[in-house]
Amino acid sequence: MPAALGWHPWFLRGQGDPRLRVRSDAVLVTQAMIPTGEVASVAGKTDLRRGPALGSRRLDHAYVNVGSPATISWPDLELAVEFEPPVSVVTVFTPLGAFCVEPQTARANALGLAGAAGRAAGAVVLEAGESLTATMRIAWRVPAVG
Repeated sequence: MPAALGWHPWFLRGQGDPRLRVRSDAVLVTQAMIPTGEVASVAGKTDLRRGPALGSRRLDHAYVNVGSPATISWPDLELAVEFEPPVSVVTVFTPLGAFCVEPQTARANALGLAGAAGRAAGAVVLEAGESLTATMRIAWRVPAVG
């Protein structure tokens, strides 16, 4: 059975413009919202390595080879979305009023790819009795005032 795991936490933008840091220098290229298999370097609106404000950027991108944690910051709160291998992909979706930071063990559409292509995208084939385990943790802290 092919398998992949992922979480899809949504966050309200709330008061102030949140900042998002994703430790990745590459995103999947998509065509009509489906990954083509190509990987591109982050640039401009897709570059989240320094934790820019989300502002008006509209993203629906899968970041690959991601380092933990992804960090979300508001003026009065910081969240660290922590994960460990086999998680290596974080999808970022930024609709109006909210946003998602989604750790995953496989690239988007990995289960729809056959054989070696699916495995290269992170899909795991489980035999009878095998399992796939992944961990995500959301930790928060309130920045010191002062």
